[in-house]
Amino acid sequence: MPIKQNIAGKRFGRLLVIKEHGNVGGYIRWECICDCGKKCLKKVSSLNRGVTSCGCLQREIATKNHYSHGMSTTHFYRTYCSIKERCYNSNSHSYRWYGARGIKCLWESFEKFKNDMHASYLLHASKHGAKDTTIERVDNNVDYCKDNCCWTTKRLQGKNMRSNHYLTLNGETKTVSDWSRTIGISKGTIWKRGKEGLPVELILYPKKFRRG
Repeated sequence: MPIKQNIAGKRFGRLLVIKEHGNVGGYIRWECICDCGKKCLKKVSSLNRGVTSCGCLQREIATKNHYSHGMSTTHFYRTYCSIKERCYNSNSHSYRWYGARGIKCLWESFEKFKNDMHASYLLHASKHGAKDTTIERVDNNVDYCKDNCCWTTKRLQGKNMRSNHYLTLNGETKTVSDWSRTIGISKGTIWKRGKEGLPVELILYPKKFRRG
């Protein structure tokens, strides 16, 4: 059993930990007060991972970004925010398939993401529309970065799971049709999970890897 940490009195950026609040949703939460005056509850893991405010810092950054690049309301900017969310926010529904697997966003700032991906985004969006332009990693086991990302449509992202597409798990590569026969689930189920953006292990063995 892990040793329980007592972090009362410690400071994490703008947050000063006051006291233990108790168990909420299966996790011990700590009552914190932010420099802005707002109280909030945080997990130790969140604080150790880099959460440093009640949320005011993120809002300030978003406001600053809005004025500095003027793109905070665009689909392109929301795409970047979604990548960061799934990689670093443990409360995100998608975190277990990305950040929990060690997948990182190598674009440290929106400006770097823009420099690498905006031109290709505009080209793709001009042909297919912004709403049908989504980012995809070429290799699901590699981080988000220029060399491993491309723009595609939602329809084509789903088509990547067609029967002539190969999936590799633990060094074993098979077509979707072959995996379907091997594990006893339909190709349609595999395609559907692929459209959800799940990593290969959760496409093929969701119960086994979610327990792990």
